[in-house]
Amino acid sequence: LNYEGTMNVDKAIEVSQNAPAAWLAQAVTPEACYDWLTQKLHFEHLTEEDSHSPAAMALGGLNYGATTKEMAAAFQIFGNGGVYHKPYTYNYVRNHDNDIILDNRGDPGEQVMSPEDATVMNKLLHRPTEGYNGTAAPQMSELNVDVFGKTGTTDSMYDYWFVGGTPFCVAAIWNGYSIPAYLEDSTIHKITWRTVMEYMINNYDWSGSSYTLSDNVTQTAFCRSSGLLAGTKCYDIDYGWF
Repeated sequence: LNYEGTMNVDKAIEVSQNAPAAWLAQAVTPEACYDWLTQKLHFEHLTEEDSHSPAAMALGGLNYGATTKEMAAAFQIFGNGGVYHKPYTYNYVRNHDNDIILDNRGDPGEQVMSPEDATVMNKLLHRPTEGYNGTAAPQMSELNVDVFGKTGTTDSMYDYWFVGGTPFCVAAIWNGYSIPAYLEDSTIHKITWRTVMEYMINNYDWSGSSYTLSDNVTQTAFCRSSGLLAGTKCYDIDYGWF
């Protein structure tokens, strides 16, 4: 692998570069990442050792890992304006008298990220699914729905992840073995995710579904060489969300 030099955050997310994520985690501190993950996003399997590790907090090199349920719950905030809702398996349960005895409906959720930050992340997470070099673009381009998401791969190709969101749902998938082993097919998890979404699209009515995005976020020209807003002398103008 070659060091690619300075790159903007949108490209880093699109091609899944590790170094920018590690630098960012180091800058805000692994401890701050750990607190946000455990206190706001309610990850339950992180350890004290993880909390001091940039590799764990930035790249997912965790002692005990995360569940697909936790990952899907975390990614929901990028589609709903930064609100975290506790994940659940059922809506409600009735007893033999038709009385509701367990009820998960009506959860107001918790604002864990500003609507503006969630909107910027929503836009950035379209790069893996739509960008020219997007790590999930070949598979997601065939879906007839807007998709944001992020791929994940562990060392030695032992684990493959994809967590993706649409205007109507968020879903996470992991492909691997309980005893880690090399995985020959590096696309099956993305194809499986896409197949589930195709079933959802073809068998349910999602008309009216939409992301919750902030009107305070706008698309603006910036200079790729500096990362700053584009001036008159910028030679590599592109557009990002601010």
